Amino acid sequence: TFEIDGERVEAARENAVLSRADRKITFIHHDVTAYELASLPGKIDAAFIDPDWADEGTEHPYRFIGSATRPPSDKLLERVFAVTPNVTLVQPPLIDPAEFAGLPPHELERLYLGGAFELFCLHFGELANATGETEYKAR
Repeated sequence: TFEIDGERVEAARENAVLSRADRKITFIHHDVTAYELASLPGKIDAAFIDPDWADEGTEHPYRFIGSATRPPSDKLLERVFAVTPNVTLVQPPLIDPAEFAGLPPHELERLYLGGAFELFCLHFGELANATGETEYKAR
């Protein structure tokens, strides 16, 4: 996992220990857009991408194509696909799902928390449970 924010790296490590996944995850404190992914030792089994939504006020347009996330979701997804087909990408709920139409086959999951639509998860490769639209509702 890549994280540019040191505090988030430590939080992720703590969560991995709690879930007993710490020996299965490599933590890299670095800007993923400035790192040569092909130079990573070993195979990348899967990637979970959760870019900063970069909300900059009420006029901020949420998009996937020409993404305003940090780093840009569309460019980041393309970059990660070069090293693994197994990807989950988290996106804000205000994006028009039609923007995902040109992507490889995927599961477009709408995640609801407490009854409110909170985000999209796009699952690709072995991380997709089904091709098409699904929902997950947590209380």
